[in-house]
Amino acid sequence: MQRNLLKYLKASTGKIRKCQEEAVGKFFKFKKRNIRDKACLINLPTGAGKTGVISLISHLSKERNILIICHRRAVKEQLYREVSSRFFRVTLNDPDIKLKNTFKNINNLNEEGIYISTFQKLSMLSPEDLDETQSFFDLIIIDEGHSEPSPVWREIVRQSDAIKVVITATPYRNDLFELNVDLDDYFIFTFKQAISDKIITEPNFIQVNSMEKMLQEVQVFLEKNENIKCIIKCKDAYDISRYHESISKKSKQ
Repeated sequence: MQRNLLKYLKASTGKIRKCQEEAVGKFFKFKKRNIRDKACLINLPTGAGKTGVISLISHLSKERNILIICHRRAVKEQLYREVSSRFFRVTLNDPDIKLKNTFKNINNLNEEGIYISTFQKLSMLSPEDLDETQSFFDLIIIDEGHSEPSPVWREIVRQSDAIKVVITATPYRNDLFELNVDLDDYFIFTFKQAISDKIITEPNFIQVNSMEKMLQEVQVFLEKNENIKCIIKCKDAYDISRYHESISKKSKQ
């Protein structure tokens, strides 16, 4: 399997980023040690290809029952799209590789494949279902993003005998002891490295003093970059509603 993995990564040179290839390679080095009481830490900044690494590990590993856990339903939907087919079929343009079955939920653990769930869903399981889930999976991938470790971590992840991977976008964490990561085989790719490798563009900060000015800046930016998505991060639900209303009115003008 290791030989097949290296062969696939080599054949995909130019499609798979170097940081992704190194991250996957580090995971398989960790896996060869057969460590079950700790997790392999992979740190990639947002935009560096975290979902691609999850897809590669899920489909290229020999494990047959894989659980991917994330914090939010929206992230789960995105992971499902990428892992089930998009990363290999579209991003890598590989129509031939045989992919494992991918499932959106863990309601029925009857088939081999990749299951994607949220910490919230797992926290609602009965003790019996939790035991079944723990014993069913032989590889668990945790997409922590920027989030704090969930209490479910202690129940299903740390007590499971599966191989574990923690993939995070937070460069320095004070809670790594809770994640129980291995200190020998891990991969950290910094934001500075991502900028140097031209994977991420260095941010340009513009100070605005009003919503109208902010909307003007966004409009100018999108006119110059037609195929780029724009994310507006708000402080709370009230601000989300306020910005949504203002942007909707602006787009109708």
